[in-house]
Amino acid sequence: MRAALDLVLAKGGKYVAMVPEGSQAGDEVWVMKGCNAPFVLRKSGEREGMKRIVGAAYVYGIMDGEAVEGVEEFEAVSIH
Repeated sequence: MRAALDLVLAKGGKYVAMVPEGSQAGDEVWVMKGCNAPFVLRKSGEREGMKRIVGAAYVYGIMDGEAVEGVEEFEAVSIH
């Protein structure tokens, strides 16, 4: 089975990404420590301050660790 992905431009055209079908304006792409792909997250409508995973994404230019080069601290995110 293959997931459908949509092609999008983000950050004023700086990034080209393939995001899961059903992604919406306002969703965020997160690079999570220990994961081999970025994920699209959406604010939870059920639980304040939490996010839910929409799915994995491909973002040209950050797939080989470029987004976190030199980053020593990561922001915590609560997912349900």
